[in-house]
Amino acid sequence: MKKMYQNDSSYFLQMTVPLSPVLLPGQTTCQMTKRLRPQDALDIHHMNTILKQSTLATFGINKKPWSLISVYSPYSPLCHVMLMETGHRYIPSPEWAPDIEGNMLMQLWAQTLNFMSRLEKTDTYYAGYNWSPRSWGLNEEKGGFQSIPTKWHAMLWSWPPFPEFNEETAYAKWLDQNDMPQRAQRIFCCNNYIDPLSQAIIEDLDQGGTVMGLPSFATWKHDERGIVVPINHSLLDLLTKPEFFSKGFKPLAVRLNQFFCRLTEAFTNTSCRETDELLAQIEKRKLSGEEINQLRAAPKLKSMDEIDQAFQKNKWDHKLLDVLISPIRNRCLEKGRHHTWWRKGFGYSLVLKSRKDERKCELRIMPGVYLGPGGVVEAQGVLLKRPTDQFISKKAIQEKSHLLWELTSYLKKHFDEFERN
Repeated sequence: MKKMYQNDSSYFLQMTVPLSPVLLPGQTTCQMTKRLRPQDALDIHHMNTILKQSTLATFGINKKPWSLISVYSPYSPLCHVMLMETGHRYIPSPEWAPDIEGNMLMQLWAQTLNFMSRLEKTDTYYAGYNWSPRSWGLNEEKGGFQSIPTKWHAMLWSWPPFPEFNEETAYAKWLDQNDMPQRAQRIFCCNNYIDPLSQAIIEDLDQGGTVMGLPSFATWKHDERGIVVPINHSLLDLLTKPEFFSKGFKPLAVRLNQFFCRLTEAFTNTSCRETDELLAQIEKRKLSGEEINQLRAAPKLKSMDEIDQAFQKNKWDHKLLDVLISPIRNRCLEKGRHHTWWRKGFGYSLVLKSRKDERKCELRIMPGVYLGPGGVVEAQGVLLKRPTDQFISKKAIQEKSHLLWELTSYLKKHFDEFERN
């Protein structure tokens, strides 16, 4: 993402996208839905009922329902959908998805992006997801990273060309970093954790060897927002590689999960396995109030000797300890202002980006440490505003709905062909 400098101030792009209801085929009026919050994700039946109002199609992948859903509070004025399993399984992240389903799902991702890439107004298009499945707490649940923590949901969208510096469009303008909220500044330009955390992630990934479709981890780099990896394949070619999910995408997600589990457990008494086992109970029943309180409870901080031993065992640089200990201590002790608190269990955003007609793509992984905003859009260097009291026009709703109907028909055709092959 382009960053401009003028008079020693840095500028970043701000996108403002109103709520965007959709007309389903045969409807003349939109059903107003709600923006889902983490607590909604603890009742899968209730959540799926809400999502039906925006569901464009459901595909049987390995006899399991994966739904194409129009995003009510989108990232883009063009096209933005999500693909999510809408059965009653607990699937918080890619590492929980069966290989056969993931490999077939990549075909749907690719065809969805292929459709978006052909739109006249598209300049760039993206596939990504947010991860923070263990970030439960009254403040964690207010926003940032994974909005539906019990269901991995891919975000697929396209953006039009961005305005030149000192210009603006109906949806985008350049913003001086000094006019940004403090939490946003920490993501884009004023943080002390990205360098040591990104380096620790890369070194940890490299210990497991390469994965399909991605360059050697030893060549990975990072910048002020996290890890950035140029890939010499088009995004569509990458996603359609046979077994890319099972031999590339999922192994990467497994290693990232293992890293953040070890890091969480190095500092606190949290057991990521026990948290996962508790959350998996939602497949069978609603969690009790006591269990929800257990999820949200402040973790207990380990002694500095225990933390030091864990860092030595994992061969992590103590610079990482120095930048993480304060926010983690603040969260454990629940002291100080909330923007200084750790996001329990950490978070990250992974997003693949391609420019229209380019035969290459880019992978970004943005790690999250603090409470507050963060996600695949911020990983691209864009500050996103999604006002909850503004809607796109009736004409825009009709145009968007027809576009999504076209996308649905296109996917059904290609999915049927894929199934026959």
